[in-house]
Amino acid sequence: MAAERARTDRSSGDSSTETERERRARKLREVIEDIRRTSPGFSASDRLPREALYDRDRARAEAKAAAEKEGPPPAEPSGET
Repeated sequence: MAAERARTDRSSGDSSTETERERRARKLREVIEDIRRTSPGFSASDRLPREALYDRDRARAEAKAAAEKEGPPPAEPSGET
């Protein structure tokens, strides 16, 4: 714990000490501020439905086609000699 508390912020060159938790909280705030600055119309409530993001039927069909293209998997050795 002492090492965590004595950690310095090397990314900004600041020699003040901050805990790992404080550093992560600061970094999260910076990322959120950056998102809000670069995408002013962004809202988490504008989420797409799951079906729009991931079509399970299509994914299964693509996986099946890829498996058929590769052929059957190699046989496992039986262990008997």
